[in-house]
Amino acid sequence: MLQGKVQMSLLRSLVLVLLIFGYFACTAPSKRSRRSTEQCDNVILNDSKQLCCGPAHNKTVLNRTSDHHYCCGKEQYDNTTQTCCHTNKRLEILNDSEQLCCGPEHNKTVLNRTSDHHYCCGKEQYDNRSQSCCHVEGNLEILNYSEQLCCGPEHNKTVLNRTSDHHYCCGKEQYDHTTHSCCHVEGSLVILNDSKQLCCGPEHNKTVLNRTSDHHYCCGEEQYDHRNQSCCHVEGSLVILHDSKQLCCGPAHNKTVLNRTSDHHYCCGKEQYDNTTQTCCHTNKRLEILNDSEQLCCGPEHNKTVLNRTSDHHYCCGKEQYDNRSQSCCHVKGSLEILNYSEQLCCGPAHNKTVLNRTSDHHRCCGKEQFDNRTHCCFHIGDNLQIQPNFPSCCKEKLNDRKQLCCGEDYDKTVLNRTSIYHRCCGKEQYDNTTQSCCHTNKRLVILNDSKQLCCGPKDNKTVLNRTSDHHYCCGKEQYDNTTQTCCHTNKRLVILNNSKQLCCGPKDNKTVLNRTSDHHYCCGKEQYDNRNQSCCHVEGSLVTLNNSEQLCCGPEHNKTVLNRTSDHHYCCGKEQYNHTTHSCCHVEGSLEILIDSKQLCCGPDHNKTVLNRTSDHYRCCGKEQFDNRTHCCDMGDNLQIQHIDSYCCKSLKQQVRINSTTFINISSHLSSHQETKQLPTTVAYSS
Repeated sequence: MLQGKVQMSLLRSLVLVLLIFGYFACTAPSKRSRRSTEQCDNVILNDSKQLCCGPAHNKTVLNRTSDHHYCCGKEQYDNTTQTCCHTNKRLEILNDSEQLCCGPEHNKTVLNRTSDHHYCCGKEQYDNRSQSCCHVEGNLEILNYSEQLCCGPEHNKTVLNRTSDHHYCCGKEQYDHTTHSCCHVEGSLVILNDSKQLCCGPEHNKTVLNRTSDHHYCCGEEQYDHRNQSCCHVEGSLVILHDSKQLCCGPAHNKTVLNRTSDHHYCCGKEQYDNTTQTCCHTNKRLEILNDSEQLCCGPEHNKTVLNRTSDHHYCCGKEQYDNRSQSCCHVKGSLEILNYSEQLCCGPAHNKTVLNRTSDHHRCCGKEQFDNRTHCCFHIGDNLQIQPNFPSCCKEKLNDRKQLCCGEDYDKTVLNRTSIYHRCCGKEQYDNTTQSCCHTNKRLVILNDSKQLCCGPKDNKTVLNRTSDHHYCCGKEQYDNTTQTCCHTNKRLVILNNSKQLCCGPKDNKTVLNRTSDHHYCCGKEQYDNRNQSCCHVEGSLVTLNNSEQLCCGPEHNKTVLNRTSDHHYCCGKEQYNHTTHSCCHVEGSLEILIDSKQLCCGPDHNKTVLNRTSDHYRCCGKEQFDNRTHCCDMGDNLQIQHIDSYCCKSLKQQVRINSTTFINISSHLSSHQETKQLPTTVAYSS
């Protein structure tokens, strides 16, 4: 009986547990519903439309303004333009364009934002254009980009005094990115010398290679010479090809290596073609190789058509072909038309052509009309074209060269009233050669504005470019800025170099591109030298780099001599050297002479010096004479005169010497020693 009661009690308890579990299982929202709803103060919310804001004990339901809005205390803010800042134990909404919420999480400070480029660095703000925020030994420091670098791993930064604007971090060190590279090798960062080393291979597995030459670059984990080799990405691997023997053809993602048939062969899709006898034609979204003697690739660039070429004299005219012996291609009202030479003429300006029925084989165009060149000529004065009888006064008359120009082709000359002596012919027009250029492009002559346009490329294939600035000039078919770049003629081609990183060195017909070691390096023949401690000397037809502390390059420009420098005080005087602390170099009657300062003076104007035997150490030059500076002075008025020390001029002179009209110095400091007197500039003016 007791056992039955116990079983009944357990059964009742189990039923009660199941009922309670079932209730909560039915009333509790599923995981899926929680993503879109939330219970706020016993109210179920739609997350996309409502927000439950405020402290835990005092929640408020807000209609959500947008998907970008979130709670900030009992209010909402737009996280794309605002910030919720916890400051002074309260929450405050800030306008991101005007304010910053800076400092540690538990102690924020509101700052008035200086500009859109300012961001927090601890409790301060910094300008990310010229400054950086560096975490050093647990503290945040604001650094000046131009003077300091924040280097090292995130958890262990170090502040370095930046050597130059070209220096950047490489681990805990800095390197000059114009001459060096930072290479990640086997988990560590290594600084490499670009002229001697290369950092090659995939990002996660770099290898350092000894660079064979300045022309070598990385191709996978190897290096190649870009003058005669190529790096080709084939089936996920990088392969070095020999340009004279191989081609890397096909789209960027699917390259193929081909054995190059000849130097005239180039890629056309995944195949090669001979550019002397074939053409690569882009038609119907594919590339097709055509035989020039049999086919033509005609039509606009985006819509080419392949035609069977009728003869070697046939060329494209739109999507058709014409025989250039008996036909012409005329651009009329936006379309190209094929005309028969014997029956039609294509007359008028380039932008407004007209087709005329040709009267005879002797008829030519004169503007939009035609004339018989046996009996008439086309006479052009100003903007008016006139057909006149063919006698001496028509185009063949003697012109006044200063007032008129006879322009155009021989069979169709034009007389123009010359605007100025600087105007020249450009086809049938004239241009000012001081501000304009005449450019032969696409078989026609075009007048360009020199300040806005450039006529670039080889003589037979010019291209008109919009000039970027007054400092830009042609380099082949491109333009370069001559203040920061150089156009270098190397290996029979023109290359634009960055002056801060490269040099174009060597003779005109055999230039070489060098990686510039620093801003102080310049060309000396095919090498470079540092002008801070070296010189480039032209000796017996060759350029030699000298060490300034040990050598001197002396003599006239056409006949230099290298001397072993005796000391840092020695300088050139003709083909000899002298100690400038005890001697002077004097230019007398066309030759240079070395004088002993204690015994001689070099006096007179620069173009007419005279050597005087110095009476004593107190004697100085005054024109071509000398004076004792203890008892006299030199009056530097209109005429150089030696005055007694007690004169008004000398008393005034003793007070001050005015150099270059701006700087005043006490004369006694300049007359106290011979060496300083010798170095006085020739522009010294004495007040009186």
